[in-house]
Amino acid sequence: MMIWEPYVDYNKIEFHKLPRKKAQKGDWYYAREIAAFDIETTRLADIEQSFMYVWQFAIGERTVIMGRSWDQFLHMMQSLRDRLGELRLLVMVHNLSFEGQYLSSPEIYQFSNDEVFATDSRKLLRLTMFEEAFEFRCSYFLFNLGLDTVTKRFKCQYSKQSGAAFDYAKIRTPSTPLTHKELMYCVCDVLGLTEAMRHQLELHKDTLYTLPLTQTGYVRREAKRVMRGHRQEIQSAFPDEELFDLLRHAFRGGNTHGNRYYTGEIIDHVHGIDIASSYPTQQVLEQYPTSPFSRVGSLSLNRRYLDKMRHREEAIVMHVIFYGLELRYQYEPIPYLARAKCYTRPDKRDIIVDNGRILASRPGCGVEVAITDIDFKIIESQYRWDRMEIVQMYTARYGPMFDGLRDLNIKLFRDKTRLKGDESQKIYYDRAKEMLNSIYGMSCQNPLQPAILFSDPAFEGYTLDYKLDQSLSVAELLKKAKDRAFLTYQLGVWTTAHARAQLQRVIDLHKDYVIYCDTDSVMYTGEIKGLDAVNAEYRQRDEVAGGYGDDINGERHYLGVFENEDDPRHGCKFDRFVQLGAKKYAFEKHDKKTDELYVGITIAGVPKKAGGKELAAKGGLEAFAKPPFIFDECGKLASIYNDEDYGDVVVNGETVHITRNVTLSPTTYELGLEKDYASLIEKISGDELRKITRKSLF
Repeated sequence: MMIWEPYVDYNKIEFHKLPRKKAQKGDWYYAREIAAFDIETTRLADIEQSFMYVWQFAIGERTVIMGRSWDQFLHMMQSLRDRLGELRLLVMVHNLSFEGQYLSSPEIYQFSNDEVFATDSRKLLRLTMFEEAFEFRCSYFLFNLGLDTVTKRFKCQYSKQSGAAFDYAKIRTPSTPLTHKELMYCVCDVLGLTEAMRHQLELHKDTLYTLPLTQTGYVRREAKRVMRGHRQEIQSAFPDEELFDLLRHAFRGGNTHGNRYYTGEIIDHVHGIDIASSYPTQQVLEQYPTSPFSRVGSLSLNRRYLDKMRHREEAIVMHVIFYGLELRYQYEPIPYLARAKCYTRPDKRDIIVDNGRILASRPGCGVEVAITDIDFKIIESQYRWDRMEIVQMYTARYGPMFDGLRDLNIKLFRDKTRLKGDESQKIYYDRAKEMLNSIYGMSCQNPLQPAILFSDPAFEGYTLDYKLDQSLSVAELLKKAKDRAFLTYQLGVWTTAHARAQLQRVIDLHKDYVIYCDTDSVMYTGEIKGLDAVNAEYRQRDEVAGGYGDDINGERHYLGVFENEDDPRHGCKFDRFVQLGAKKYAFEKHDKKTDELYVGITIAGVPKKAGGKELAAKGGLEAFAKPPFIFDECGKLASIYNDEDYGDVVVNGETVHITRNVTLSPTTYELGLEKDYASLIEKISGDELRKITRKSLF
């Protein structure tokens, strides 16, 4: 039932108390009904301002209240508050940062710090209003998927409608009549979300009292449960301020890079391999710092510590300076040292960089980084140097991952594998896959992430902001984190280091033919000799550790095995492929269903599907390979936050008051190469500089 706000009989709306289970403590209660809220806005391109022209508020899966003004919204809120009594209504919003910007306008609602929970500037996770009678949560954080995907996953009766058919560019005001199709678009957005929330609660066997705020929260509570017996070990191994700073500098994500010798070249018949569940593999099979770290007093470089690092006898993290670096193999496809990870980024006049990766440095120029023993082994295999200085070093005993966390990885991998290919169990497969992937995300979270404070513009000027809470020192924040910790930060640091080492192992088998790599995958030409032996080794280790699972057909799958991503019909992953560096590549491949050739892209910030179509229409891979190339039709949007009340404007003959807002402005993306990278590629392609050595560069 959809009803316009002025005609709502609030006396007929009833809320029912949701009881708590005996173990769930608290002196307040949720209403059993779940609500959802959404707004539609019009963008005025000439002034880059937006305003709300209709809002929709679902209560359960049957009732939708709609309105055309904020006054009507506030009247609804006050009326529902009276009906709630002492209950709290949970209201889901699929991008709370967007709607929250409008709600925070002083004339709509003045939030206090206690009513706002944000994870970062402009990233709202939860809002409460009217003395916590209403709790708004961001459902995107919970699902980590677009609303269209969420409603289709659960086969919701009211799935999200097509945005293209709705036509966001149309100028609508609060008095613009809405067609039946437009109204159904609005209604489906909120009814689909409340229906999806019911399915989500059933899937995870949750109530509103146990529902986590984010997707990671699901696996967090499982991890807390399996780690209960390790509190003393976690407490003793938790890093102090100095060690934590070193670990933060040593933390690094996946290894993503393009081989400079192939940059801008269109390559035919490119193959691909992918590590099966890379991060879970590392946590199941590899060794981790299990004892408290000890600081090494004497930092004079000696063979004992070098041997320990080479043979991984101890877990080592250190602050080190390399002087006079040079690649051992001048055609190294994926140089390991990243300029962005240096303590102080070296001046580009003192180093030669390959799209951010260090190829060489001047004699006497120090490249200062924090690394683990795993990183050191890769660096030593790739580079030689004049001198190495250790500034700081900590060591710990190596051991396997905590049993509980290792077993949780195995359980979720087996759950995922068992359901793979069974369409009737797809939502359970997706759940297991998401939880498996979330374990790593949980283990590498910064325990010192401070609170985000809401800055009320009524007292602090004209801008809306979310500020880091600086009231506590790092030592105080660490103590708070230690008191509630069930993992240590070093586990996340070593997980990614092990993953980079596994990827590097295969890159080293096929150096001259590796075109591109990204965290857990390698794209290459030819055939990788020795890959079968690597996979056999991982299968053997998995049999011992239990790192395997059987699918619906009884086929066994193993953690860490490099799986072939080639299309068996055409013998390759991509028919044609071209890359311009990390997260910048385009390809031609056959559609799995139609077998028709299409153009695809992976470019950070550019919509894949629409971007691929635009590239195909504007010259395809040949146009991509010769930047600059401008994407201007693919639907890429920039969020412009307008924090001031703009005032009255006349739109289509109607006076509209523009409050604080977010404008989603179509924007372009210019594909290109940075100047120093373009210069390097030009020299390479022109055969002026086939070898890159310190002598040839400095």
